[in-house]
Amino acid sequence: MKKYQAFIFEDYIFDSTTNKAVFRYSLDGELFFTETIAWQVEATDYSPQSLDSALFSLWIMAGISYYKAYLPKKIVISKGSLSKQQKLFFDKIYTNGLAQFFYTNSLDWKGQIDFPLSEAAKNTPIKSNGVGALVALGGGKDSIVAAELLKGVGIDFSCWVVNHGARFGAIADVLGADLVGVSRTIDPNLVRLNELDAYNGHVPITAIVGFIGVVLAILSGKKSLIWAIESSTDEPNLIWRGLPINHQYSKTSMFEKDMAEYIKSNIAQDIEYYSVLRPFSELRIAKIFCENYLDKYKAIFSSCNANFTVGNASKLGWCGKCPKCAFVFTVFSPFTSKIQLMELFGGKNLFADPELRGTFEQLLGIDGHKPLECVGEIAETRTAIAMSKKLGSYPELSSLKFDEPNYDYMSWRDSFMPKKLQEAIRQYLEPS
Repeated sequence: MKKYQAFIFEDYIFDSTTNKAVFRYSLDGELFFTETIAWQVEATDYSPQSLDSALFSLWIMAGISYYKAYLPKKIVISKGSLSKQQKLFFDKIYTNGLAQFFYTNSLDWKGQIDFPLSEAAKNTPIKSNGVGALVALGGGKDSIVAAELLKGVGIDFSCWVVNHGARFGAIADVLGADLVGVSRTIDPNLVRLNELDAYNGHVPITAIVGFIGVVLAILSGKKSLIWAIESSTDEPNLIWRGLPINHQYSKTSMFEKDMAEYIKSNIAQDIEYYSVLRPFSELRIAKIFCENYLDKYKAIFSSCNANFTVGNASKLGWCGKCPKCAFVFTVFSPFTSKIQLMELFGGKNLFADPELRGTFEQLLGIDGHKPLECVGEIAETRTAIAMSKKLGSYPELSSLKFDEPNYDYMSWRDSFMPKKLQEAIRQYLEPS
């Protein structure tokens, strides 16, 4: 592997006539990368200051995909600079967001990330004065539940998606919501290098998408960026060399809090960033979805991550082989019939698939660590399996032995959403 000394943030430019940004990076000024992002929205009268601060932050965040290719020790920012608060933020998200990458490549993470600090850097964010909300649409049960709950309490919103607008259009149509598209094009040179000698692995994609959303909020004059992220994301998959390895780090409550504070301190004082599903376990979200929305969306939704591999533009579906499919099958199983659940997964009973036995043991914490996928807590997986055992519809579950936890999947957890909204959602779900 070639040794590069520095990863350089070269430049970023924005074309206001096309709402397209170009981000440029290099390794030692020798190996260059260019990424483009275009927001397909009619821009409002936005603050150029807030937009530039958001684009700068997105430029830094999106650079993680290219930085990880060779992990040079030195980081150089050629345009603008980072304040102490910004440096600490990006040191933290790069380290924790690349934790799985360090683990799968057996790399030493300590002292690796060190962004340059400018003592003179100062940010004086102003108010963007946006109104209304944007809801990130992910194609799965979580974003559908979030959007339906917001509809139920009378919140007006538009949905948005990165690169999959055509595939998610049917969901937006059923929701009766506008769908805004954003296109992101990663430098194809990165794929070529991954096939040669570059490091490859997981990056905190939600952090990148989060900053894409901040730019969208400014361009479209919206105030709230609303996410469909549950409390289960806080549980790490494992601890390695003292570092928590969490596949979903940029979905954790820690990141949500850090991101909201970063936006208010560096981009716009009044843009909100929060999840409406933070009070819920995955198991409770599954219950809400199965009991209220499964029939409505069963033909057009999927939570399987195989849908989102590079180059895949097919209709949303379920591979029935991955940990995400196994987990969704598990948390749906107590709340819908076996016939309906198998129909959703192409006629397959995933509990009876011998090739998934090891996956279920990992999800249950019986063997190894929790799969490095977007799956829920071990305790809620055990609770769901225990509930399904009692139903008697899945005799094959009897061979899975584990201690049943004292886990209240219906309890409310802490969240960062506005209190008035949280109370409205709680009253909607649990009318007195």
